[in-house]
Amino acid sequence: MSKRLNIGLVGTSNYTQTVNLPVLTQHENTNVVAICGRNRTYAQEVAAEYGIPQVFTDYEEMFALPGLDAVIIATPDDLHYPMTMAALRAGLHVLGEKPMAINAQQAKAMLDAAEQAGVKHMIMFTWRFFPHYQYMQKLIADGYVGRSYHCHIRFLSNAGRQKQYKWEFDPERSLGALGAIGSHMIHLAHFLQGDIRRVSAQLGSFVEREGLDGQLAPGANDTALLMVEYANGSQGMIHVSMIAHTANRGREQYVSLHGELGTLELDWKVFGPEAQVTLRGARHDEAQFQIMPIPEEYLQGVAPGAILPVFEQHLVGPRLFVDAILNDYLPTPNFYDGFKVQQVMDAAIQSHATGCWVDVG
Repeated sequence: MSKRLNIGLVGTSNYTQTVNLPVLTQHENTNVVAICGRNRTYAQEVAAEYGIPQVFTDYEEMFALPGLDAVIIATPDDLHYPMTMAALRAGLHVLGEKPMAINAQQAKAMLDAAEQAGVKHMIMFTWRFFPHYQYMQKLIADGYVGRSYHCHIRFLSNAGRQKQYKWEFDPERSLGALGAIGSHMIHLAHFLQGDIRRVSAQLGSFVEREGLDGQLAPGANDTALLMVEYANGSQGMIHVSMIAHTANRGREQYVSLHGELGTLELDWKVFGPEAQVTLRGARHDEAQFQIMPIPEEYLQGVAPGAILPVFEQHLVGPRLFVDAILNDYLPTPNFYDGFKVQQVMDAAIQSHATGCWVDVG
């Protein structure tokens, strides 16, 4: 393979244009050679802005493009499985969006197909890449909290407060808030605390929403509350909401871990293009929490609250995907990590339907 990868993108979403395209078009080892979108006119506008030579509306036609090495699939949830399987049949490396699929059965089929094809595969679980979570995970691994008692994770967003149709709340197309941001937080829980063993969940749908025809229709969940038991025996709670009035913050996350030897807690709040990040810790013999600055070895030249510069400068996200292909290793998080998250979401959906604790897997 040549040192410059030929990459195609499926999807013209805001995320494609704020992260994937700015990062890849500036990368010294990539050629973005094609983009695929359902609206050709809009896809052509995006292509013109980023100098992409070919535009498609049929993803299988794009996957058959001679010389194409890899694809990034950033589309609604229900399209992840068919598009990924088509890309794997074409022998392409795949970077997919979260949630990996609609259910664990699809995710396992995607994982098996990727391994059989011998390609690199990755899922874009964004938050684990940020320096504050990388540092927090290192502190936990080094024994800062010791034996873990409980881990609580909260992610609040205002993205779903309006009743206008969004595919993210179309139950035929998505897993609602559980899939959109719950998948992120489940993976973060795995990253910080290890596997989840069983789940008790309640999924809420509070906002009446319009269907494609403009009429009010049942919507997918806009909140999800999961009580979890980890494989290490600790307890936890994962709460995500897309209908919180977060005012000027936009989005906010809170993570706390309590253990035999200490406590760690992290506040993350978005203010426009940057975030305010505060990590605090207290060991078991300390009477007060201390603010813990993120070391430079994790920041690597970016500001503590920076968002896009992390993806432009660190070996994460699309840059990690490219590096893994060129240097022949499997990146993390990959399809296996996506499958593990999907198993937890399946258990949460079953738990909500039955009112019972459900084992994962």
